[in-house]
Order: sequence, then C-alpha cells, then structure tokens
Amino acid sequence: MIVVVLGMHKSGTTLVARTLHEAGINMGVSKTGGYPQCKYEDRRALSIKSAILYDGRPRHSLVLPTSDHDCREDIRIYATCRSKESENWGVKVPGITLCYDQWADALPTHKVIGVRRSLEGVQEHYAKTPRKPDPDLVQAVWSRYNLTLDNIGCPVVRFENLIEYGPGAISDALGLEKLPDVRE
Repeated sequence: MIVVVLGMHKSGTTLVARTLHEAGINMGVSKTGGYPQCKYEDRRALSIKSAILYDGRPRHSLVLPTSDHDCREDIRIYATCRSKESENWGVKVPGITLCYDQWADALPTHKVIGVRRSLEGVQEHYAKTPRKPDPDLVQAVWSRYNLTLDNIGCPVVRFENLIEYGPGAISDALGLEKLPDVRE
C-alpha cells in the first residue's frame, strides 16, 4: 500500500504521517533521526517538490509556487526506490499538495488523504513564530492549499477532529483497521 498525505504546513500532516508510520507504513523516517527532527518527510520527495515548484530552491512554507517543472520521471524513480525499501510506504511533504497532479500521474496505485486545519489554528501557529508573517499572507496560502485539496477530491480529515477524537477518521478515510493513537 502506498499513501500520500496532503495538506498545508501546520495543518496536521505530521500527526497523520506519524500515525501511519506507527501502523507500519514507512513514511520515510531517516535512520539517523526521528520525530520531530525529520517530521516524516523524505528528503528525496522534498527535493522533487522543490524542483517542481521552486526551480530546485528550498522555500519557506508560506511561499506559493514560482515554477511548474515536469518531474514525473523523477517521481517514478522515487516510487521505484521506495517500493524496493518497503511494500507499505507513504509520502508526506505539504508542498506536494500544490503539484499533486504530477504525483498522481507518476505514482503507482495509491491512497490519498488530506488534512485541513482551521484558518484560525494556522494563523495562531504562525503568530507564535519569530517572523510573524502577515495574516493576509497566511490566509492566501491557506486558501490556495484548501482549494487545491477540494479540487483533488480526496478524503479530508480535520486537524481539530484528529486532536479531539483520535485516528478513527484516518482509518475510515483510508479503509484501514484501527490505527494507533499517537496524540501526545
């Protein structure tokens, strides 16, 4: 089984990825680091996302795409490598949400789950960061991610529900048996 976790930064994608990883789906955790250092993001997938959306340059989470390079072949190679590492694997890089069309075309059969957090919750998080971005920028990025999720049409779970009720919504959305509760 291959699972793709979509959603904006700070929307709960790490909680979903951690839940899936603890359930036996390899979410790309580095052998030399664990949560929270690697945040369940595979460096190879991050590199492909950056190549598609930002000409290969890393960008802050509140920067919308500046390019749209076709990297389907890189994604196919990535998927082949990941499939050799593990039969059950997943990928979680929030920016993939904005270029999921390429991932959807290039990945073998896979399941997708989106995560959505309230605008207020995302703004509250960013307000606590040292840079304190403009709330209008946060809202614009939040809107773009959520519109993209709506257009993809995948099952979407709300971060607030995951925190309050646990991983049942993930199980339901992906058709999986009971998943471990990793909320802390």
